[in-house]
Amino acid sequence: GRGERGGKKNTKNASRAKRSAGFAAGGIAADDEESSECGDVTVLHGASTLRMKLRGLTFDLSPRSFFQTNSAQAERLVDAVEAACGFEERENEKVVLDLFCGVGALGLSVAHRAKRVVGWEVVLEAVRDATANAAKNGIENAVFRVGDLTKLERLAAAEGGGTAKRKKKGNDVEALFDGGAAPDVVICDPARAGMSGELVRALRKIGPERIVYVSCNPATQARDLARFFDDGGGGDDDASVSGRRYRLRSIEPVDMFPNTPHVETVAVLLRADDE
Repeated sequence: GRGERGGKKNTKNASRAKRSAGFAAGGIAADDEESSECGDVTVLHGASTLRMKLRGLTFDLSPRSFFQTNSAQAERLVDAVEAACGFEERENEKVVLDLFCGVGALGLSVAHRAKRVVGWEVVLEAVRDATANAAKNGIENAVFRVGDLTKLERLAAAEGGGTAKRKKKGNDVEALFDGGAAPDVVICDPARAGMSGELVRALRKIGPERIVYVSCNPATQARDLARFFDDGGGGDDDASVSGRRYRLRSIEPVDMFPNTPHVETVAVLLRADDE
């Protein structure tokens, strides 16, 4: 699971995480709090990245990037996510939207069975890592973009550098497609706080055939899943919305944190009107 990412309220946690990640990357990291609001990481000695292997792919991680710490169970988690996407229905034909993608661990791991993968992540360093990891592994059908998924109205498919710019209101959903076709499958792997009502409403408006929801917090996952079942689809302040309704097909636990009360779960949602 992952903690909260981005935003002023997470500055203290982000700074603490950076220090830990800097040492874990095989080097010595120092914070320069004067450089930015959350502080920069300066490598004083050793490598600036940590190299990890996952199902035959190589991932280089910068200090601010998230990656599952239990490598053996991460393999099982990716297996569960790939199976949940239902690629056997239309092999190499499905477009995958990978939300909260981090360094691209899930999206890149399923790219070989997808037509296209579009990843979104709020942490710039993680998106840079994901883009570099795609190139390192020879994956050409995946792109990664920077954007805050709690502020969909500001998302836009940027020219060149993969940044988020303000778009006209009403185009926020299309912005997620990055200029391509609407997704057949959406993979969501949010922080412990789960998804905003705005994002749930957007996904119901898009109406992908499958939503694969990965979570390390069953409580917020249950709350969000319920938002896909009802006629309103939201929560938050504006619950009324038109969009597809979904049903829960399955939910699979993966024990990423042995001997603790924590668990990662992979839920599969299918469109209710496809039955």
